[in-house]
Amino acid sequence: MHNREALGAHSATDRNIDAVRAAKDERVREIRNAVELMIARLDSQLKAKILQLMSQKSVLTQETEQMEVLLQDLEARLGSNMRSQLISQTNNLLQAIHQLTREENS
Repeated sequence: MHNREALGAHSATDRNIDAVRAAKDERVREIRNAVELMIARLDSQLKAKILQLMSQKSVLTQETEQMEVLLQDLEARLGSNMRSQLISQTNNLLQAIHQLTREENS
C-alpha cells in the first residue's frame, strides 16, 4: 500500500506542478497583452504630439517668412525713400506690422 500512496502523491504533485505552470503561463500572457496595449497607447499619443508639433512648426515657419518679407519691404522703403516720404507712409507701415502681429496671435 505504501507504494500506491507514494504514486498517488507523486501524481498529485505532478498535476499541481502542471496547474502552477499553466497559471504562470496565463499570467505571462496577460502581462504581455497589457504591456502591448500600453505601448500602442504611447505610440498613438506620441504620433499625435508629433503631428501637433509639426503643425506648430509649419505655422512658425510661415510667420517667420511673413516677417522676413515685411522686413525686406521696410528695408527697401528705408533705402529708397526720403525721410519725408517715410514719415508720410508711417501709417501704412504700422498697419502692415499690426496686421502681421494680429495674424500671429490668432
